[in-house]
Amino acid sequence: MKKRVLIALVVVVAMVATASVVWADPDEWHVYSGESIQDAVNSASDGDTIYVHESIYDEAVVIDGVDVSLLAVGSVTIAPTSPCLGHRDVIQIYNAVATVDGFTIDANYAQTGCLGGIYARGMAELGETAVDVTICNNTVEEYGKNGITVNGELATARIFNNTVTGRGMIGYGDYAQNGIQLGLQATGIVRGNTVSDNWYTGGYWTASNILLSATMDVQVLNNTLADGQTGIYVYGTNIKVTGNSIDGELYGPYPADWPPQDPPQSWYDYGSWGVILYGDNNKVVRNTIGPYDVGVENYLVNNKVINNTFNGCVEGILDFGEETKVHANATY
Repeated sequence: MKKRVLIALVVVVAMVATASVVWADPDEWHVYSGESIQDAVNSASDGDTIYVHESIYDEAVVIDGVDVSLLAVGSVTIAPTSPCLGHRDVIQIYNAVATVDGFTIDANYAQTGCLGGIYARGMAELGETAVDVTICNNTVEEYGKNGITVNGELATARIFNNTVTGRGMIGYGDYAQNGIQLGLQATGIVRGNTVSDNWYTGGYWTASNILLSATMDVQVLNNTLADGQTGIYVYGTNIKVTGNSIDGELYGPYPADWPPQDPPQSWYDYGSWGVILYGDNNKVVRNTIGPYDVGVENYLVNNKVINNTFNGCVEGILDFGEETKVHANATY
């Protein structure tokens, strides 16, 4: 009996010594410089925590079908130097409850073609189950299209305290970037993030620091936004935009009929916006907006624009909607 125990112990020690990641406790994995984050994800079980220690990791990571927390310890950068596969994002999350906390994610788009920093999706039509993500305290940069994206009717997100920086003013033939996007009926909270430098000069599209596309019941709270062609673009229902600092710049030059009464899509050639509302029952309350060509541009039914401060906007509010409630806004 003692001999069998000794043999088993020798085998376990040998396995640990040659493994690419270190297993510590039943629910912990540790990844160190020169090792693979993806190997740890592949080895993990539901409920495990993966601690990634200080280094630069040249890889992309896919979390699919396992509920894990991915936590940075110290200064940790994920910066691939070869193309991202699948949806072409540095971290991709499907069919999981997952946390990504504390990383610098450099998509290195010019070299890799990686379109995004963090991407999570839950869509029944693609055979996927629910995805529930907490994305916090990360720095995301050098992405091609979006910094952080959560899409799908089965997706729920908490996106807190990230710093997301686009590639600045980019033109025709490139992507209209978005810093943070929730889309395709995803729900969640976007709070306390710093997002900047998402701007498209190619016309017919606008770039946004925060984009809510075909969503409902999302809260956008206390974010600091700067130098985006559109600060927050809302295409959805029951969206609450509160307490945000939305700092932009005037774009121009303006066409002779500025501001248009029925804006054509080509108006994107000329404008910059603090908030665009395209949906019903949305609220824009207690934000500081400007300078922008338009502070808030509103469409559709029963939206509320209340107690906002507009600084240096050419037009504070352009209202093309119905039953809009506009109250106690200040313009400087």
